[in-house]
Amino acid sequence: MKIRAGLLALAMLFVCAALASCGLEPDPPSEEVGVARLVTVDYPVKIARTPHVTGAYAPEISVIQSRDELIRYVSVYEKCYDFLDETAEMFYDVVSGYKEDYFASQALVICVIHAPNASNRYESEGIGRSGTEGEYDLRIRVSAPATASEEAVAWHLFLEVPDSSPFLRDSAEIHVRYVERKGY
Repeated sequence: MKIRAGLLALAMLFVCAALASCGLEPDPPSEEVGVARLVTVDYPVKIARTPHVTGAYAPEISVIQSRDELIRYVSVYEKCYDFLDETAEMFYDVVSGYKEDYFASQALVICVIHAPNASNRYESEGIGRSGTEGEYDLRIRVSAPATASEEAVAWHLFLEVPDSSPFLRDSAEIHVRYVERKGY
């Protein structure tokens, strides 16, 4: 009987300790754990192949919050990239789908990838906190074939994000972080 009462008291002590620990804050990410532990939000994405022709390169990340900003982006870079390339979804087809009413509640995050190999494939894994205050990472999964082509190409990825997204609201920096998967 005394053993049973002792075990019951010990069990109650463990239950109380477990309940008390439920209110603790989670450990912050350590440097060695990095981004993998952080929450990433996946957004709808459209991709257009846009070979670079000449001149300036578009920034790696551009945040577009109005139709006018999108028109300005196109007018600045249309001489530098082949927006009429027909080997993938055409750039102008993608851009023409974003009317003024789209920007009433959403924005575009445009990521430009200059690929050394036209056979590489890129997928967005979403945007999440980088672990550094005020900075976010756009995670891109790269699939590289076992054999590479010689042709370099650029890809425009259009991520459709709600304008309430924290990285837009806080005017945070967004960096591209590549995650590689080889030999598809």
